[in-house]
Amino acid sequence: MPPLSPINQRLSQLPRQATPIATKLQHLSQSSFARPAEQVTPGLIGCLLVKHQPDGEPLRLA
Repeated sequence: MPPLSPINQRLSQLPRQATPIATKLQHLSQSSFARPAEQVTPGLIGCLLVKHQPDGEPLRLA
């Protein structure tokens, strides 16, 4: 397994929550981001973004 990126190293050190903070997650299509950043950004405030890397490792952006 490749080493974790610096941000994933920091995230892995945070305590894990015992219960999920959300039970229903909405997957955003690639077309959701095919707009100017000024239009996309307000809808992402407060969201947890998770991108799965090709190796399956999640990259969480908060």
